[in-house]
Amino acid sequence: MRTRLRISNIASYINEILTAIRRVESFRKIPSALKRLLIEIGAVCFFPVTVAGVINELRPGTLAEHHNLDGPTDWIFALVGPALLGWVLEDIFRPRVKVERWYPLIGPFDFLSTHPSYVLIDLLTMAFSGFYLWIGASGDFEMPIFWIAFGTAVAIPVVRITAWYVLGLRIPAHMDSEAYLPPLWSFLIFASILLLALFAAAVR
Repeated sequence: MRTRLRISNIASYINEILTAIRRVESFRKIPSALKRLLIEIGAVCFFPVTVAGVINELRPGTLAEHHNLDGPTDWIFALVGPALLGWVLEDIFRPRVKVERWYPLIGPFDFLSTHPSYVLIDLLTMAFSGFYLWIGASGDFEMPIFWIAFGTAVAIPVVRITAWYVLGLRIPAHMDSEAYLPPLWSFLIFASILLLALFAAAVR
């Protein structure tokens, strides 16, 4: 009986060690979470430019002239937003385990293309677009562009959760047990930076 208890305690101790190791290893996946954040922010910034250009093409004069798509350069630039947004949506609607690396510092590791916990990354994008919207409202800017940016940011987590829970586009449960850690660390890092910035501004 005592032997069984000792074996059980040893097994439990080993499991705790392995869990701790996995959580430490999740730190090396933070760059991949930040990459997704940058892609989302890029989509939120550039996609409204495309929408505004298309609106002016269909209904000239609806928005300011600088939104017009004049010539090949403007049209090529207008493809950036849809390309980045398409990247985000492709990862959501085609859930899979990717092998990523950050050569030469970090070797190959598995990283999920989507997961409900990635809403934490989406919230950072929403915070950025909300700040963007506040700047637009505070100055003499065209508000439709800022609202399109904010609407795009809000739509991403809605689509992510809908695809996962409603459409069933998900990754098997046994493969996503630690998937929440990289976005959680990223969220905490940026939230801490934001709080410090707000505190510094309040002190001044």
